[in-house]
Amino acid sequence: MNISNNNYYLKNGALFKLVGSSLRPVTIDDVLNDSDRNSLIISDDYFFFVGMENISITGKKLKAIATNYLNILFPTEMITPFTIYQYSSCTIICMLNKDIIELIDSYPQLFASFKKISTPFLEACVKYNEFIFSDGTKLYKKSNNIISMYNDDDISDTICDKDILETIDSVKYNLNLPGVQKKSVIKLPILMPIITIIICYILFVIGNISQLNAYNRINNYYNNALEKVYTSLNINNAKDPYGVLIQKSKQLSNNSSNEKVLNIIYNLGKINVNNITFKSITIKDNDVRVEGKAETFAQVEEVKKQLESLIKSDINIDDSKQTKEGISFVIKYEK
Repeated sequence: MNISNNNYYLKNGALFKLVGSSLRPVTIDDVLNDSDRNSLIISDDYFFFVGMENISITGKKLKAIATNYLNILFPTEMITPFTIYQYSSCTIICMLNKDIIELIDSYPQLFASFKKISTPFLEACVKYNEFIFSDGTKLYKKSNNIISMYNDDDISDTICDKDILETIDSVKYNLNLPGVQKKSVIKLPILMPIITIIICYILFVIGNISQLNAYNRINNYYNNALEKVYTSLNINNAKDPYGVLIQKSKQLSNNSSNEKVLNIIYNLGKINVNNITFKSITIKDNDVRVEGKAETFAQVEEVKKQLESLIKSDINIDDSKQTKEGISFVIKYEK
């Protein structure tokens, strides 16, 4: 253990500073007066760990899934406040016992003062792919990123908190404990104007980048669409293909039953749906056929809705299906 890491250990209600491979007892005031304090490692007997199938989502949705999962496994009265550990392909629900909950309630400033909070078991999950861990009363097994309780009589190969504390170089994981709110070292009167300026700057930059990206997408879309029209009309090699295209469009009948090529492109360009690609436009008599690609079926429905509003006519979606590249679809309408 590197002393400069300034890591501390909490076990049985007592605090220790990790110095090499030994533990030096300290008080709360000692910790709070240590301006270089870094991480707090909490003994695993303050927690009960439940393995869960790895899910690649975070936030409130993950919390809701974990709550439902615990309700299936345990009676409601046995479920305590919990947090969720995710690392690589491993997902673990960390249920807090009443002792650590009471410590957090009594000394919130202590827990909030550390940059990282972890446990020996969680650090072992980061370090090893497979192992059996003992917190002194319970055994946990990690195998193929699955966490489970271990009840075998053979515990010769188990590791414990002492093994992790003696070999740990730096704390890898940060556990977000319920009731612990990190506090900024900047005083609030100074912090608020700084935050306001940062937010305004970020919004300004994002706004300009978004606008530039939008202009580029529109420009690329029109360029690609025109190239396809030039190719289909065999005028892409003309000295003035756009001029030739205008002349050809003027030759089209003004009868409302016909749709001008440029008008179709204009209407498609006004559709405001992200990540939509129109691949080809086919016009035969009064029938217009547009092939495209989207990411979801909902996007296809939104394209249909917006185009119907623009052309004031019913739209049919044919051959809408899932492919490796996304959702392919065909829009047909009569104009």
